Amino acid sequence: MLKKQNIVFFMLCIAWLSSFFVSMISNYKPSTFLIKGIVSVIILGLIYFDSVSVKNRSVIIESKELIKKLLVILLIVVTIPAVTLLYSSNPLYGSIKLASIIISTVPCVLGLYYIVLTFDAGRLKVFLTSVILMTAPLTLAALILKPFSFIAPFSFSLTNWSHVLFARFISSALVLLLILHFKLTGVKHLYVSGLIIFILLSGILLSGHKASILGVLLSALFIAAYNGYKISWRSPAIYTCAIALILSLTIVFFVSGNDESIRRASTIVTPEKLTAEGGVAARLLLWERAIIYGNDNLPFGTGLGGFYTEEVLGEELLDLKYPHNVISVSYTH
Repeated sequence: MLKKQNIVFFMLCIAWLSSFFVSMISNYKPSTFLIKGIVSVIILGLIYFDSVSVKNRSVIIESKELIKKLLVILLIVVTIPAVTLLYSSNPLYGSIKLASIIISTVPCVLGLYYIVLTFDAGRLKVFLTSVILMTAPLTLAALILKPFSFIAPFSFSLTNWSHVLFARFISSALVLLLILHFKLTGVKHLYVSGLIIFILLSGILLSGHKASILGVLLSALFIAAYNGYKISWRSPAIYTCAIALILSLTIVFFVSGNDESIRRASTIVTPEKLTAEGGVAARLLLWERAIIYGNDNLPFGTGLGGFYTEEVLGEELLDLKYPHNVISVSYTH
C-alpha cells in the first residue's frame, strides 16, 4: 500500500516511464510532438509538487552543485546541435530534430535525475512497483495477443504493435530488475522477482527484436557472473534467473511463439542471415554513407539534419520509410 507522501512520487515514476516510452517514437508528426509535450509538462509539474517537501527540498539544496553540472551538460547538448543549424544543408529537418530533443529528451533526463537523486529505501520500492505495474501487464497482453506481425510497420493498432518500441521499453526495465534481483535475500522475493523476469523475458523473445534479445542475454550473463564471482555461485538468485531463462525459451520457441519471431531471434546466431535482414541491411548501408560523408566533412560535419538530403543518401534511401531510424522518417509524413 502506498503511503500518502509517496503518491506524488508514484505518479512521477509512472509519468517518467511514459516519457521514456514516447521519447523512443521516431517520427515527427504533430500528434507525436503533442504527446511528448504533454508527458514532459506532467513530469516537470510532478517534480515541482514532489520537491516541496522538507526532505526533498533539503536533498536538492545539498545537491545544488551536481544539479548545476547536469544543467550545463544539457545546455551543451542542446547548444552544439543548434549552432550547427547555421550551416546545415537541411536546417528545417534539423530544427525539428532539435525541437524533439528539447521537448522530450531533456525533460526525460531531468525526471530520471530527480528520481535517482531523491531515492531512499521507500522510494526505491515505489519506483520498482511502478516499473512492474507498467511492464508486466503490457508483456502479459503481448503474450496473449501476439501483436507483432512484422508485416505492416506503419499500421499500428491494439493488435499490431511496434516490436521495437515494446522490446526497448521492456528490455530496459528487465536489465534494471536483473540488477536488483541479485540484491534480494528472501526466498519469497526471489521467486516473485524470478516470475517477473520470466514474463518480461518471454515478451522480449516473442517480439523478435534482435538487439534487445542479445542485449538482455549478455547483460544477464554479465550480471550473474559478476555476482557469482563476488558473492557465491550457489546463490539462489542465479538459479531462479536461470530457471526463468529456460522457461521463457521453452514457452516462446515451443508453445506461445510465432514462426516469424522465432526466425528473427534465431538470426542472432547465424551472421550470414542476420546481415541479409532488410532492417540490418538498411542500417549497414546508412552507416556506410554516414562514415563516407562524415570523413568528407571533417571536423564540423554537415550540420544537424544535414544527413537527410538527397546528396548524401541518394533518391532511393531518401524515400526509404524505415520506421525505426529517425534519419529516414520524413517530417512531411
